[in-house]
Amino acid sequence: MRLNKIRKSLLWINIALAALFAAVVFSYARMCLNDDISKKIFERKPLKFSILIYGTEKLYPERLEAFLVSYERKTNLLKVISINTDMVVFDKKMIAKSLKRSFFETAKKDVNLAAANCYTSMFGLVDNTFKSDFYLCVDYETFFKMFASDNEMKPLIMKSNFANRDLECLNQLEIFERAVKSLNNDAWSNITRFRKYSALVNSNLSKAARFNFIMHFRFNNNTVMFADLPAKYSKRVEPDKLNISKFLSFVYYREYKNDSAKNAAINSQEGHHYDTKLNPYNASGSIEIKNASGKPRMAEKAAWLLRDKKFDVLEWSNSNLIYEKTLIKDYKGDFAKALKMSEILRAGKIIISYNSQTFYSTCVFAGQDCEIYDKYDKKTVAAKV
Repeated sequence: MRLNKIRKSLLWINIALAALFAAVVFSYARMCLNDDISKKIFERKPLKFSILIYGTEKLYPERLEAFLVSYERKTNLLKVISINTDMVVFDKKMIAKSLKRSFFETAKKDVNLAAANCYTSMFGLVDNTFKSDFYLCVDYETFFKMFASDNEMKPLIMKSNFANRDLECLNQLEIFERAVKSLNNDAWSNITRFRKYSALVNSNLSKAARFNFIMHFRFNNNTVMFADLPAKYSKRVEPDKLNISKFLSFVYYREYKNDSAKNAAINSQEGHHYDTKLNPYNASGSIEIKNASGKPRMAEKAAWLLRDKKFDVLEWSNSNLIYEKTLIKDYKGDFAKALKMSEILRAGKIIISYNSQTFYSTCVFAGQDCEIYDKYDKKTVAAKV
């Protein structure tokens, strides 16, 4: 008799738990159906968003970073455009000012208005062809707190005073790659983290969309395609309208299709493969290599290694700066080719710096992480022994 009562109790408990689970699933499904961003995630449509990270008096005053990001669900490609915030925006109604100056002048009174104006200027720089689904605006203090427990992210965020724009973009790329890896490896911690600091982040991203976005990254191998918006550098930084137009048409809004050829690249720093589903690479196009490692003959060795793989390396020389990481600057937007070069060199962070006027298609800055050995190295080692 007592055993029957226990069985009945367990049965009712199971029924109650099943009903609770069904109610949660139903509520979640209903919430997702009413959320446009969640719909796009489930329907595998491209998702576009804008990011602003700004400094405060406590951390990085007068520093502003701006990005336009398009996430292609079909190829798992995260296409990032970095905008130099020193770039001057021309407006008939206002005095020409840089994005950074305009933002901080307005932010003294209203940060949200400053962000809204900055988004409008950013969209204007790309001929208003970018329609953002959502936006994220956060200060560096909050951004740092969000990743305070990530020992790999912290030193990347703390880097500042870059010697040139290339090194600044290189740092930004590494932050994006680390963020993607963090979402892949520890989704629940990221959900908790974003929930904790959501009040400090200016965004129109709903809780359901945030959850779905993070969980999608958890189960997919995503690749970051990073580009620096074309600019003219003279007395001031101005938008390069001709190259911006070509970059958007031929590179950024290009539809990448699946191909039977193997299109994967090894990122030696992160230690994983990128499955990009890109079109086959084209080895043609002149390549320049610079030794930015401080090691003897590194550019020469990289040149011959790429030549052996049928890449058209024209010349090599020494760089005036030392780079910790190897940088592959792609001037023509052939991302698949740059990925293949990175695979051959077993090093290389790729930045698309589109420039239709430049003679070279690619420039490689062989950094300190680039290690290539040839027969002359063996003779040197033997002599030392």
